[in-house]
Amino acid sequence: MPVLPGWEVPGDGPLRLVPVPDLPPLPVGWAVRRRDALTPLARVFADTVARGCAEKAAGARPE
Repeated sequence: MPVLPGWEVPGDGPLRLVPVPDLPPLPVGWAVRRRDALTPLARVFADTVARGCAEKAAGARPE
């Protein structure tokens, strides 16, 4: 399976992630048409993911 950014899989299980240099990066994410259409719990989840991504990009450790 191609390596995905930020994914770490131990080398002793049945799943192996290998670098494929010629494979372009795979965009990952999710979208919603209207934020207010999300349930309150989904909004909390989205905020948590966004905060974690921003902290990772800034080099900070997520809480």
